[in-house]
Amino acid sequence: MVKSDIIIGLILTVLGVTVILHAQSFPAIPGQEYGAAVFPVLIASALAACGVLLAFGAWRRRASLAAVDVEHRMAGITPAGWMKGLATIALVVAYCLFADRIGFIPVMAVVLVGGMLMLGVRWWVALLVSAATIFVIYQLFVVLMRVPLPRGLLAPFL
Repeated sequence: MVKSDIIIGLILTVLGVTVILHAQSFPAIPGQEYGAAVFPVLIASALAACGVLLAFGAWRRRASLAAVDVEHRMAGITPAGWMKGLATIALVVAYCLFADRIGFIPVMAVVLVGGMLMLGVRWWVALLVSAATIFVIYQLFVVLMRVPLPRGLLAPFL
């Protein structure tokens, strides 16, 4: 687990730094103090910082885990864990395939509720959290930043 955390942490750090470097090529927006690169750089910075923290924390834990039973460390991912991982990827792919036709709001609702139910969250909590998350994302992108999200079937109503 320690080696995989170090590797994943390093990958996240490299990915974050790569996005930061690429975002520097984004054009400035005339008449605004911030350009198109601001939000990607913020998110990539957080990703890189989390990667560094993950790798560093795993590096520090490696000595204390030396005494842990080898069988416990090598248990690996259960078949149910693999299925949840594949289902998560399937939900992301489904969003990419259906968001333009059906719309951001209904597809994201299915993705969020489905993902949370798969992880064992109570159905009413999944519905409330999904509704709040969709509302916040919609307000941030459509209202605040004026970035259009796919309207799909809801186009006549939005």
